[in-house]
Amino acid sequence: MKISVPAAYLAGILDGEGSVTATLGEALVLRVVIANTHKNLLLAIQRRFGGFIHITPHNPKWKPCFMLILSNHNAI
Repeated sequence: MKISVPAAYLAGILDGEGSVTATLGEALVLRVVIANTHKNLLLAIQRRFGGFIHITPHNPKWKPCFMLILSNHNAI
């Protein structure tokens, strides 16, 4: 199922389900992570911005949780 994600909705998802980090070492590394149990939502965001999706280990009684991870130029 293909869905599109309006910018205002994406801002709300990032605010509620995401994090933005910047780490300074030899170079500045920017990283945006959005965690959600709805993989199709993360796939729609990934189609627009790139990144990769990681499934987190979880308790078998819980729904699986997916993480969309964008770093460096994809995170801007």
